[in-house]
Amino acid sequence: MTAVKTLFTYSRNICFFTGCEEQLTDPKWKMVNAEVAHINGENPGSARYDPDKLDSDRQDFDNLMLLCPKHH
Repeated sequence: MTAVKTLFTYSRNICFFTGCEEQLTDPKWKMVNAEVAHINGENPGSARYDPDKLDSDRQDFDNLMLLCPKHH
């Protein structure tokens, strides 16, 4: 299973942001209402960027979460 599919499974169809109950998918929608976000920033200068982290670790499932557009 891919990281994105796993993220959707764990999300229970709601944004990962604490207290947000925004629905991420609906069969009636043409697109999902979700964006994959990095916990430790992906690029230098981004929020919580860790220069000691390997690029492969930044893309790892453990460093990703699903957020609604408002919280991404």
